[in-house]
Amino acid sequence: MPCPPPPDSACIPLSDLAEGAEGVIAATDIDQGDAMLLSAMGLRASSPFRLSRAGEPCIVQIGGTRIGLAARLARGIHVHVS
Repeated sequence: MPCPPPPDSACIPLSDLAEGAEGVIAATDIDQGDAMLLSAMGLRASSPFRLSRAGEPCIVQIGGTRIGLAARLARGIHVHVS
């Protein structure tokens, strides 16, 4: 489910970020099975992240874990940028 924009910052798709961007996962608008798998790997709402690589695959670092995402998944993950 996409997130409503908070009063002080915009919620944008992960796929729109540049390499090195940091922020917090806000919400997802992806298949429930994909969302459950990513959540098990640590990518879920309120998780801080760093975008290690933009493009395909998009590589997101959450804590000590790096996760490669297809572009279609990155487009469905909405974030708040720090």
